[in-house]
Amino acid sequence: MGVQNKMKPLLISQVLGRPATTARCFDALMDHTDREEFEWVIVDQDSSQKVKDVIEYCGYEPDHIIRREFNSGILFGINQAIAMYRKPGQSIIKLDDDVLILNSDWLYLFQIVLQSPKIGSCLGRRPTFFIDEP
Repeated sequence: MGVQNKMKPLLISQVLGRPATTARCFDALMDHTDREEFEWVIVDQDSSQKVKDVIEYCGYEPDHIIRREFNSGILFGINQAIAMYRKPGQSIIKLDDDVLILNSDWLYLFQIVLQSPKIGSCLGRRPTFFIDEP
């Protein structure tokens, strides 16, 4: 069974105050994912300057950045990204800034699972630790 929906999924990441964790998350994403295979929105929830520097100077190329003047919370941030950038029928992938992608087939597998009309969401398991601090 192959992936039938050729529309790129909309991947939404929100950042706040963990520069090392954010960098490792985004490095893992870039190392294990063809950048041409997804549309990427970063929601900056009034992040620290160190996190802003990670996004600006580490070579990540999101399609869109939403810069919020305060931390509105995960739900408001993801809803804003969806309202602004999601196309009808486009899948949404929420990638928290502390998730490390370790499998190069992850996006393909998510898309296969999401083809089922009985499945509304698909999640990966995230580490139970933080990289920046305990």
